[in-house]
Amino acid sequence: VETNDAAKDMTLKQLKDGVTISEHFSEGSKVLPGVSFTYYKVTESQFNAMKTTPADYDTIGKVNTFVGATGIGTAETDSAGQVTLPSLAEGFYWVVENTKGTIASSTAVPFGIALPFTNEAGTGYLETVHVYPKNVIKDANPDVEKEVDKSNVAIGDINTWTVKLDIPDGIEDYKQFSFFDNIDSRLDFVGLNTVNVKAGATVFANETDYTATYTGSKLNVAFTAVGLKKLALAEAEKVEVSFKTKVNDTAIMGQNIKNSATIQFDNGFGTTGDKVPDVIPEVHTGGKAFKKINKDTQAELAGAEFKIKNAAGEYVKFVAGAVTFVTETEATIFTSNATGNFEVKGLPYATYTLVETKAPNGYALPTDPTTEFTVSATSYYTNPTEITAGNTASNNVQNVLNRKLTIPQTGGFGTMAFTVIGTILMLSSILFYKRTGKKA
Repeated sequence: VETNDAAKDMTLKQLKDGVTISEHFSEGSKVLPGVSFTYYKVTESQFNAMKTTPADYDTIGKVNTFVGATGIGTAETDSAGQVTLPSLAEGFYWVVENTKGTIASSTAVPFGIALPFTNEAGTGYLETVHVYPKNVIKDANPDVEKEVDKSNVAIGDINTWTVKLDIPDGIEDYKQFSFFDNIDSRLDFVGLNTVNVKAGATVFANETDYTATYTGSKLNVAFTAVGLKKLALAEAEKVEVSFKTKVNDTAIMGQNIKNSATIQFDNGFGTTGDKVPDVIPEVHTGGKAFKKINKDTQAELAGAEFKIKNAAGEYVKFVAGAVTFVTETEATIFTSNATGNFEVKGLPYATYTLVETKAPNGYALPTDPTTEFTVSATSYYTNPTEITAGNTASNNVQNVLNRKLTIPQTGGFGTMAFTVIGTILMLSSILFYKRTGKKA
């Protein structure tokens, strides 16, 4: 029985017929499956000595030292919390509970039985005797935490996620200890070869200590019986499971990509559960949209070319749906389209510089060809959390301005002015020569 009750005396009728848990024990008490015992047939003198100081004979090792290794093990208690010691002959018996790490304390264990028991009428003996060892089970409520190595990422970046699971007392007796992770579709699972498990300095081996599977979008890591025993011996309070994902090009700019984990456990005594972290980590990426226009007329300008650099002077390059930072010569060139639009997507939140490298036809590069811009949670979409299918156009556009290059017409006043000035300069040079020249 799982209960906090102290030992209780039982009547002959109760020993014969048994009792109901709800009537005989305090509220919250319940049957306890999964517990086994070892019993010994002992002499009367051994029996009397053992029952005088039962704490000195409460384990198999202690009893073996006193009476020899003659114990017989039972099966585990069933779902009703019962196990039977069959066909016991007349004599004296000593019963100890087989130790389990999940059991915090025991009452009425060990115990001794002297058979036979006389019935209530005194006319015979009881054929069956019911006894109720009592246990308190250690708390079975392990927590789970999760963290990511970096949240601010570029499309194509690889992240390491770490799931931390409490190692409960008696973990070696658990029937299940695992977690699963439904990985967001905007994250690509890099592979089972990136899964690593450790508890302090103890490293766990795949297949032997745990199994890791990935089906659909679900990663599942479950500890084996060997792994549970290894966890019990590890000098650590938590076991850490890490794995890697990559942000793919379906990420919505400015929208957090959350990734949780669910721990599942069964302590072997009917206590099960699943829990998620209190704080769920996330990763995010952003972008910015631009429009190239005439500063004076607001006309849309096609054909302008740009490069983008970060604060460290590295330039943005797109390769196979991923962003990398490279030298200027390797940088991706962004070109304004027929409506003057162009954009960049999948950058970490930060401040960047747009560098115009080629002006539209008929326009000159500005004296300062750089434009500073910031990528943030709202730099591409004003409200990315409300984006739905069919409403994914950028709504936070930054204008980039150019002035039209003007050249004076041939024969116009401007040309005449240059001609007059040129003539005056030439005449001045001739007069100067005549005044300073020498005769031959």
